[in-house]
Amino acid sequence: MFTNKVTIITGASSGIGLACALEFAGKGSKLVLVGRNPERLEAAGEKCRELSAEMLLIEADVAIEENCKMIIDRAIER
Repeated sequence: MFTNKVTIITGASSGIGLACALEFAGKGSKLVLVGRNPERLEAAGEKCRELSAEMLLIEADVAIEENCKMIIDRAIER
């Protein structure tokens, strides 16, 4: 159902965001994982890679308006 779909997940480095990332990774979605902490974001990416997910990791804070535009722009570029 999600094969070759792109899913943007904010707060992907822990908690509900990480759980969503793992769920979508397991369903074949291409992921854009967004988080503020680069180490935790990379760890989340590793967990998703174990499920063979294709992804883009973006360190950003969605409370900053410019970051929201940057996330979308980078996802489209990829």
